[in-house]
Amino acid sequence: MNDLEIKLFTEGILLANDEFFIDALKKFDDLIVNFPDSELVDDAYYNKGLCYLSSSQYDKAINEFKTVITDYPDSTISVLQGNEEFGKTPTKCIYAIVNCLLIQNKVN
Repeated sequence: MNDLEIKLFTEGILLANDEFFIDALKKFDDLIVNFPDSELVDDAYYNKGLCYLSSSQYDKAINEFKTVITDYPDSTISVLQGNEEFGKTPTKCIYAIVNCLLIQNKVN
């Protein structure tokens, strides 16, 4: 992983934490486009989904989460300095999809 990959991802996370979702999405997209083989790409898709979820764009969120499940079935949350999150990324995506569907009242 090079410094620019980490920088784009970290900036995206910080922007998302400050609820600048459009700017965060741009950082994650820059990472995905410019570093398609990065170990952070699955995390970028996951965080894009979270940005869409937080901004009530549930169908877009679900699409991002499904990308992780389909394209990165064995991925795990990347551990960067200061990150306390861990686990299987697709599992977190399934949980997030259920939340999207519950919010939309699509689960009985």
